[in-house]
Amino acid sequence: MSQTAGGSPRVAPHNLNAEKSVLCAMMLSQEAASEAYHILKTDDFYFEAHRMIFSAMSRLQENSQPVDFITVSEILDRENRIGAVGGYDYLSEINSFLPSAAHVADYIEIVYQRSMLRRLIAAANGILEDCYGDRPVSEVMERAEKAIFALSQARQSKNFVKIREAIDKALERVEMLSEDPNAMLGIRTGFVKLDEWLSGLKPSELVLLAARPSMGKTAFALNIAQQAARMNADATIAIFSLEMPYEDIAARMLANVGNLPLQNLRTGRLAGSEWNKLTNATGILGPCSIFIDDSSDVNVVELRSKCRRLQMEHGLNLIIIDYLQLLSGTGNSTRSEESRQQEISAITRMLKVTARELNVPILVLSQLSRAPERRADHRPQLSDLRDSGAIEQDADVVMFLYRDSYGNYAAGENGEARVNALNPNEAEVLVAKNRNGPTGTVKVIWDAESASYVNPPEDLRGFGNYEE
Repeated sequence: MSQTAGGSPRVAPHNLNAEKSVLCAMMLSQEAASEAYHILKTDDFYFEAHRMIFSAMSRLQENSQPVDFITVSEILDRENRIGAVGGYDYLSEINSFLPSAAHVADYIEIVYQRSMLRRLIAAANGILEDCYGDRPVSEVMERAEKAIFALSQARQSKNFVKIREAIDKALERVEMLSEDPNAMLGIRTGFVKLDEWLSGLKPSELVLLAARPSMGKTAFALNIAQQAARMNADATIAIFSLEMPYEDIAARMLANVGNLPLQNLRTGRLAGSEWNKLTNATGILGPCSIFIDDSSDVNVVELRSKCRRLQMEHGLNLIIIDYLQLLSGTGNSTRSEESRQQEISAITRMLKVTARELNVPILVLSQLSRAPERRADHRPQLSDLRDSGAIEQDADVVMFLYRDSYGNYAAGENGEARVNALNPNEAEVLVAKNRNGPTGTVKVIWDAESASYVNPPEDLRGFGNYEE
C-alpha cells in the first residue's frame, strides 16, 4: 500500500460523489447513459459496488433496454449481487442523488481523470518493479515509455463505428477536397504529380522507397523531408540516418534549398554569390521543425521509443528512415540469410504498427536485389525487394526510384550508347503499389550539381503551392 512521508497509508485517487453522480445521471437519462458508456469502462470506478452497478447498466445498454432504478435493481437481483452493492437502499440513494442529468459530462470527466491517476500509479509501480528486476536497461526503458505512452493515448482508442458515422466522415472529406483544389489528405512531398497520385503521405501509412545503390534514394527522401517541413504548416519531421552523419544531411538539404553545388559546400570553396545563396538557404531551412538522429546502431525498438518521445515533446508528422537493411529488430546481429529475412519481416511489421500507433506516415528506404541489372528492362519490380516478401505485404505504398541514364543502364550490351536512353537528367518514380490509389510512373528531374531531385517545369504550372 502506498504511504505518505509519515508512514500512514495513502488512498488511491477517487471521487465518491462524482461516481454516484454519473450512475444517477445514467438512470435519469438514456442520453447520459450512452455518453457515460462511450467514455467510461467498469474499471474506471474506484468502488467495487459502483463497478457492479455500472457493469449491470452497460449490459442493459448493450441489449437496448432502458437503464433505470427498476431495470438495474432487477438485473442485480437476478445475478444475486443486490446485497453486494449495498442493497435496494443504496441503489435508491444513488437514484435520487441528482435532480437532473444536466452536468453528466463534468462528472464523467472527474471519474475518468481519477481513473487515469490510478493507472499512472499502477504503471509507476510496474516501472519500479522492473527497475529492481534483472531486465536489461533498454527493455526497462522501452516498457516504461510504452506504458506511459499507452496512457497518454488512451482516449484515442477506437471502438466500432456505425456506417452512418463513417459515411458522414467520408462526405466531410469529399466536401473539403472539392472546396479546396489544393487540399491534401496527407503530408505534401513537394513533388506535384506524386502528391496527386498519393494525396500526400497519409497518417498511419508505411511507405517504402527502394532503389539500387547510388540511384539517389537518400537525396529524394531528404528532398521530401525539407519540402514537407516547409509546405505543411507546423509539420515536424524525424529523420533516422543510419549511414550518414547529421552534418552531411544538413549540407545536402542546404544544397537543395539554396540550389548550390554540393561539392562546393563539402570543400568550402564557395563563390561570392554562393555565399548569399547559402545564407538564404539557412534562413529558410533553419526554422523548420526537422530532427535528425544519426545513430548508426539504432534498432526498431529504440526508434519507436524515440519517436514516441518526440511526438509528446514536439508533435510528429512524418518519420523517414534511411535505410531498412541497417535496422535491427533487437539490437543483436544475425548471421543466416533465413534469420535475417525473418528479422526484416518482424521489423517491417513493427514499423507498420508504429505508424498506426503514432498516426503518422513512415517513409522507409530500402535496397534492391541485383535482379534488375540482369533484365533487359532494368526498371525495378516488386519481386526485387531485398530480404523479405513481408516488405511488400506490410507497405501501403511501394515506390522505386530509377534513372535510365545511371551507370551501365545507359549503355547497351556492347557498351555503346543506348539510342532510346532518356534525357540524362530525367528520372522515374515507379509507384508499384498504392493501397488507396493508382500505380504508374511519375517523372522527376535529377540535379547532379546539388545532388537532389526537382519537379519538371511543366508540373509546376498552375501549382502555386509548389513554386519557390
